[in-house]
Amino acid sequence: YGTLSVCTINFGIMNDLSASMFASLSGMGMGLSPFSYIDMGSSCATTRLIQLRLQGCSSCSVDAKIRKEARGQGHYPSSKDWFKLMEKVMDAVDAEAGLPKHQAHKSSMPSCPILWRWQVCEGDAKTQYDYGNVVFVDPTSTRFLVVEADYVGSMPLDMAWWHAECRAHKLFCLASYLGYQPEYVRYISVRPGRVKLPEGILLPDTPAPPRPAVPEGASAAAARTLVSDAARAHGYGQVDAGSMRPCLAPRSMSRVDTIIARCQLAGDIVSE
Repeated sequence: YGTLSVCTINFGIMNDLSASMFASLSGMGMGLSPFSYIDMGSSCATTRLIQLRLQGCSSCSVDAKIRKEARGQGHYPSSKDWFKLMEKVMDAVDAEAGLPKHQAHKSSMPSCPILWRWQVCEGDAKTQYDYGNVVFVDPTSTRFLVVEADYVGSMPLDMAWWHAECRAHKLFCLASYLGYQPEYVRYISVRPGRVKLPEGILLPDTPAPPRPAVPEGASAAAARTLVSDAARAHGYGQVDAGSMRPCLAPRSMSRVDTIIARCQLAGDIVSE
């Protein structure tokens, strides 16, 4: 699942420290897994996906974390506007699922937010644009939704949608490498204002959007525009086994393997 150069900023230092602490305690015979502690501020998608397998959706939900930050009561008050937009996204997911607001901790919910401002693993992202925004997963852990928000409107629309598609490819590759069997990763790009998801985006029976045929010899920019325009016209894009492109760099894969090696149980799960 590797090849493309990948990226980061260190946002989840506590996760590494906590994981190291748990690894030490486990090594001392105390039987604690480095994945027992769920740091809701962590950006590491590898750790969170392993925890999702071990502890389930409701334990990994970041809904309460995002809503707290949106009220300015968390650790990142300067990012309050971004969190408010993420809160609108979560409300839109609830609305599309036919749920009242703020029911994100219900284990029966169709789509649970498990990651915010995420990267493949710690140290992977190099700039702010290398982070993903929010990831949702359904109870089967086979269908994912990546939502990217250009909350300052700084990107051209085709670039914003291309950014969302790149995040979807990375998540599909990572989930597959970690032993999941993802059916698809759908993606959408939103901007401030009224956030509404396309009808049927959470339903597995909704047909995948058609992928445009990219002419042979087309430039990268032209190919990007074709794919982005098609996804935008449909309302969302989709990455699945038939359209996935390898996009995890060897350096990232090595870091993922290091995280897996922290716990034998995680290694067994990935091997399965």
